[in-house]
Amino acid sequence: TVGVNTQLAERNEELEQRLVAQQRTVAEVQAELVGAQDALARAENRAGEALREAQVLREEAEVLRAQAEAKGQDRLVKTMRAHLAAKEKKLRALRTALQALKDEFVTLQEEHATVRATESA
Repeated sequence: TVGVNTQLAERNEELEQRLVAQQRTVAEVQAELVGAQDALARAENRAGEALREAQVLREEAEVLRAQAEAKGQDRLVKTMRAHLAAKEKKLRALRTALQALKDEFVTLQEEHATVRATESA
C-alpha cells in the first residue's frame, strides 16, 4: 500500500502541475484576448474618427470645388483632392489594420476555446 500511495501521490502531484500549467496558459490567453480586444476597440475608434474626418474633407472639397469653379481656382481643388486622397489612403490602411486585429481576435478566441476544451477534458 505504501507503493500504491506513493504512486497516487506522484500522479496527483503530476496532475496538479499540469492543472497549474493549463491555468497559467488560460490566464495568458485571456490576457492576450483582453489586449487584442483593447487594440481592436482603439483601432475601431481610429477608423471611426478617420471616417468622420474623411466625410468632413469630402464636404469641404465639394464646397471648395464649387468656389474654385466660380472663381476659376482649379489649383485649390487639386490641393483639396490631394488631401482627401491622403486621408482616404490613411483610412484604407486603418481598415486593413482593423481587419488584421479582428482576425487576430478571432484566432485568440479560437485558442481560448481550445484551451477551455482541453481543461474540460
